[in-house]
Formats: sequence, C-alpha cells, structure tokens
Amino acid sequence: MNTANLTSWRPGQSGNPLGRPKGFGALIREKTRSGRELVNFALRVMRGKVEGFSSSHRFEAMKWLPDRGWGPIGPIAVEDESDATNATVSQMSPDELVKRRQELLERQ
Repeated sequence: MNTANLTSWRPGQSGNPLGRPKGFGALIREKTRSGRELVNFALRVMRGKVEGFSSSHRFEAMKWLPDRGWGPIGPIAVEDESDATNATVSQMSPDELVKRRQELLERQ
C-alpha cells in the first residue's frame, strides 16, 4: 500500500467533514418504525431467539440496548460479596455476562 499521500488529522478535524447524509436519521426512523424493529431484533438476539448467533453476539446486543437507551454503562457492582469481585462489564466474557444475567433474572 502506498502511504505517500496520507496525512494525519489535525486536532478537531473530522474524518467525515460532510457528516451523515441529510435525512438519514429520518429515513431509518421511517423504515424501522422509529427504531422499534432494531430494538426488537436486538432483544431477540440477546435472548437467544435468533438462530446462528453466538454468546458473543448476545453480549453485544446486551451492551447495545442500554447504550442506545441510556448512554454508555459504567462499572456494575456485584450484589453479593461472595461473588468473584466487583467486575465491570468490560472485564467479563460474553459467557460470564450471559450467566450473570440469568442469575440476576432468577433472583427476581
């Protein structure tokens, strides 16, 4: 690959100066019933209702939903001190998160 013509971005300079095409957000809202179809699909993936998706996909759906609804999530304290440690979502494997989610649901 020839890198002779590549330059780095200056501070504050956008890599996409034109931004999203105008009306793109409105088109997505129109085609997905205001995003409901996207949320429903992510919920189905998270719950393991869509064939062909691994626990990693379920984990990503689990992260995507609250991130889009309330913003990025921070550390999650473990309720029971007998649990391993107060781990954060980023430190847990997808399988650990799915297991932890199931444990929390069973406590309700």
